[in-house]
Order: sequence, then C-alpha cells, then structure tokens
Amino acid sequence: MRPRNLNLFLVGFFFLLVFFFFSLLEAKGVFQALDLGLTSFLQRFVPRFFDVPLSFFTLLGGIEITTLFLGFLFYYIRRRDKISLFSLGLFGLMMLLEMAEKFLIYHPGPPKIFFRYALPFTVPEYIASRYSFPSGHVARTTFLAVVSSFLILRHLENKTLQKIILTVIVIFSLLMMVSRVYLGAHWSSDVFGGSLIGTGMAFLAMVYY
Repeated sequence: MRPRNLNLFLVGFFFLLVFFFFSLLEAKGVFQALDLGLTSFLQRFVPRFFDVPLSFFTLLGGIEITTLFLGFLFYYIRRRDKISLFSLGLFGLMMLLEMAEKFLIYHPGPPKIFFRYALPFTVPEYIASRYSFPSGHVARTTFLAVVSSFLILRHLENKTLQKIILTVIVIFSLLMMVSRVYLGAHWSSDVFGGSLIGTGMAFLAMVYY
C-alpha cells in the first residue's frame, strides 16, 4: 500500500474508531440534554416556511437516490471495475452497520411533537428501525460528499470550478444535517454519528484510487 493510500486508510480507520466510541457514549444517554436543546433551538429559530422545502430536500438523502447517484458516479469514472465494486461494497457495509446500530443502540428518535415533515408522501426506505442512531441519510450523503470531493480534487484541474463544486458539496451536506434535526427525524447526536461513519467509510473506499 502506497504512503498516500496508507494515510487514507488510517484516517478512515480513525473516524470509525471515533464513531464506535461515540456509539458507546450514545448508548449511555450522554447527549440527551444537548439533543433536546439543539432541536428546540432549531425549531424556534427556523421559520415554519421552510418545512416544505426542507422536506423535499431531505428526500435526496434516501437510500434509493443516494445509491443511484453512487452507481452513476462510479460508472462514469470507472477505470478499474474491481475498485468501483470495492467502494460500492463499503457503501453497502456502511448501511449494514448503520442498521445494526439502530437495533442495538437504545436511542429513541424525537417524539412526534417535533415532527415537521410536511409532504404527503415519502420515498420508500429499505427497513423500519427500532431506534434512531445513527442517521442513515447523513451517513449516505457524507459518504458521497467525501468521495465526490476526493475525485474532484484528483481529476478536475480547473481550480475555480473545484472551489465552486466543493462549496456546493459542503453546503448540501450541512443542509442535510440541519434538515434531519429541524424536521424532527433525528437528534443532533444521530446526525453527528452518521457523519462519522460516512466519513470513515468514504476514506476507506478511496484507498485504492
């Protein structure tokens, strides 16, 4: 493994270690007061006008849409099919770990009084989970954001265009995190956990590129 690839592996491994340590703290209820405070603050601060736009936006983090995007991304850049399959496999493993934690880590989601999803429909999800940690929407969008950013920095030579696209990616990722908390779909600790596992798996996915 080349030094750069080793560094990517170590960074990914570090984020996953932090994620599992954070999961232990989550199981002990360490962040309950912080979760409640941040959700209450967001829902007081953000006008109800944003219920519908953020409800539409949060659909983009669903498994169906993110998996399609990832498939098209690797199809477009495919030069080594086995490497693309390795990356897709890690994306699948991430979702399995996410679902396992949602059944193992006792962390009920926000009560219905916080629920602000305003659309009469949802994009079908793959399975209903018992608890809410970590956020699958944030895990998937973070994975895509990190992988996309890596590929842009690696292959796009226009520096100005690089900055524009990376800025859009960062804004998109932050909005997804905020939307999940604001809509009462997740607590802030769920979102943070999702970002940790998504980042860790994304760095591992890039090890062979």
